[in-house]
Amino acid sequence: MRKLELPSEESRGAGGKWIDRWTAGSPLIWDGMAYEIDIYQTIYGVELSTGKMLYRRDANLDGFTHYNSVAVAASPTLAGKHLLFCDNQGTTLVVQPGPSYKVEARNQIATQLERSWPVPAQETLTYAPPLAEGGRLYFRGERYMYCVGEK
Repeated sequence: MRKLELPSEESRGAGGKWIDRWTAGSPLIWDGMAYEIDIYQTIYGVELSTGKMLYRRDANLDGFTHYNSVAVAASPTLAGKHLLFCDNQGTTLVVQPGPSYKVEARNQIATQLERSWPVPAQETLTYAPPLAEGGRLYFRGERYMYCVGEK
C-alpha cells in the first residue's frame, strides 16, 4: 500500500502559512492514476506506481463556500472515457483521464430558486457525485434531480 501525500509546498500559502487542502470526497482510482479535487477547487492527478503528482490545476469552477458549505464535496466520477468534477453551484468539468490535464468541456445547470435567506439563488447541486447509467448522467440537487443525456 502506498501513501499518497502532496508535496509540502502545495499546502503553503503566502508567507508559508499552512493551508489545509482537505477533501470532502473520495479519490477516483482508475488505470494507474488517482484523481482528486480539494475543497478549494484544485484537481490533482497522481501516478499510483510512483506516488508522483503529475499535475495540480485550478479547476476554475464556480463553487460557493460559506459557514456551512464547501465549494466541492462530490467525489470525482468516471463516466465512459471521461472524468467529471462537480462544484456545488451546478458546474461540471469534463476532463480526459491520463497523465496530463486536458479539459474536454465545462457544463452548467443553472436553476435559480427563490430563497428567504441570504445565499445565492443558484440551486445547490452535486454534493453527491453524479451517477452514470447507460447514456445518461443523474445529478442530485437540493430541490430537483437532473437527468442529462440523449432522449
